Amino acid sequence: MKPEMIKYCKSIGLTAPYLERTEALYEMINEAIKDEFVDIFIEDYIEQEGTRIYSCVSFFGKRFYAEIEEFLTKDEIVFCDINMIAKAIRVKKQDYDFKKATEKSRLNIDIIFDFHTTANLKASKENCDFLWNIINKYFIPCLETK
Repeated sequence: MKPEMIKYCKSIGLTAPYLERTEALYEMINEAIKDEFVDIFIEDYIEQEGTRIYSCVSFFGKRFYAEIEEFLTKDEIVFCDINMIAKAIRVKKQDYDFKKATEKSRLNIDIIFDFHTTANLKASKENCDFLWNIINKYFIPCLETK
């Protein structure tokens, strides 16, 4: 994985088993699809007891993005066209100002694509800033293409 991806993983508190698995998945998707995967996002949420759960990893490239749910235990990869047209983006936020995340920040984003396909991305704490950057880089421009 690229050094900035590893830095991101560590910044959101990813532990060694998750980091090792994420690196292995990165190598696997690069072998499967020849694209330059340059960005990563790891979906997370906080359970009621306060435990942080990492549920899905996505890698973003020039032509595709790859998504692996339950990435610690499963090898089920979904590849999507990065230029798929987004019809709408629903943003649900809590204690987040789109500038700087806090410990209480939460972000839940629904993206509605053509053909009734949807994506849901969640982030908590400092990860909200990373998610909002991904949305602005990859999905907001898709709203403007038609």
